[in-house]
Formats: sequence, structure tokens, C-alpha cells
Amino acid sequence: MRVAGRITGQILREMKERVKPGVTPVELDEFAKRRCRELGAIPAFKGYRGFPASVCISVNDEVVHTIPNKRQFQPGDLIKLDFGVSVGGYYGDSADTVYLPPISEEHLKLVAATQHALDSAIQTLCDGNKLSRVGYTVEAIAKRNNLAVIHNLCGHGIGKALHEDPPVLNFGAKGEFHVQAGMTFAIEPILAIGTGEIVQLADGWTIKTKDGGYAAHTEHTILITNDRPEILTL
Repeated sequence: MRVAGRITGQILREMKERVKPGVTPVELDEFAKRRCRELGAIPAFKGYRGFPASVCISVNDEVVHTIPNKRQFQPGDLIKLDFGVSVGGYYGDSADTVYLPPISEEHLKLVAATQHALDSAIQTLCDGNKLSRVGYTVEAIAKRNNLAVIHNLCGHGIGKALHEDPPVLNFGAKGEFHVQAGMTFAIEPILAIGTGEIVQLADGWTIKTKDGGYAAHTEHTILITNDRPEILTL
């Protein structure tokens, strides 16, 4: 898990450094596939439930799961990169939102709040704590910033499969699941400006906000320990 997480984080960071005006999602996807080959990893998303690419690259009001296309990035874009790998039968999964200046204060606040939600949610978890603390933490930060939680999307367990039980909700809901040292989870706040209602496009993958509000997405794979959680995808 540590190896898969490290490679996931490394390739995601390298992709973020390549996000510039004029670059296309297809170019980033090709880069990610090449780096997986070089580092001895398998792209986790390619072929997953029929997904045709190695990275989900969603722009502006696209929330998640967008298939990379040839649209060139533009100043003002919010670009969500969601990526994972498999190494030795174990998985890493991570996401981040990159913005291209100039962007509005509203969009800058969205990105910052989503990152804050991820950092804060991760720190609620150690051996014996309730997993539901993640949802209450993310929702509280969203409300303080007048942002919407995308209720239909959430984090998940991860290990020998990309998505495992239990789901990790981004809103407060009663739950008695207690995490234990050695468990691994993908924590991923997804926040939006507006109502947070979503629609799926005809391609069967791309999810956008119904009202056109911009969205942000951050994610880390973490390991539960007796003390502080360990982030595997830094």
C-alpha cells in the first residue's frame, strides 16, 4: 500500500506541474500512462468498469469521472485530476484540484475550503474513532464557507481493490463503524458552489453540477495507526 500510494502521489504531482494553458487532458493521460510503465505500476482506472483512460480530468463544472479529451486548458480553469495505480495487487488513489490564474475569489475560496476539509477530516481518524467523523467534519467546513457537499459521491475503503466497503460519506450521518489500526481508506471531499445537485452526461461517465457551479475535489489514501493517520499518497 505504501508503494502504490507513493507512486500515485508522485505521478499526480508530476501531472499537476504540467497543467498549463494550451495543454490538453489527453496529453496528461498519455503522460500518466508512460510514467506508470516507467515506475512499474498499473493505471488503476484504465478498464475499471469500462473506463477508457488512466486519469479522470474534470474541468470547472465537471465534478468527477470525465474522460480526457482534447479541450485545451484555459486561464481561469479549475482542473480536477483523479488518479490511482495498482502495484503488487494493492491500490493507491488520490485527487487534487489545480487552478490556472486568474481566478475569482469565489473559486479560490472553493479550492482552499476543499483542501481544508480533506486535511481536517484526515486528522479526525485514528484507532478506535468513528469513521462518521469524516462526514461531519467535511460538512461543517462546507457550511462555514457557504458551499455544497456533493451527497451522491464519497470516499471508500481501499486495499486489494480500488473501491472497498465501507463508503466514507462527506456529510454528517449516524454510523457506528470504528476504524482500526491497519485499515486503509480513500478520503475525498467533493464540494461545489451552488446547490450541489449533479447530472451524468450521455457518455455514461462525466458528472457535472446541474446549475453550472464550479466544483473542487481532493483525495488521499490514508493508513489508520494507533496515533496519527499516515497519508500514503503524499
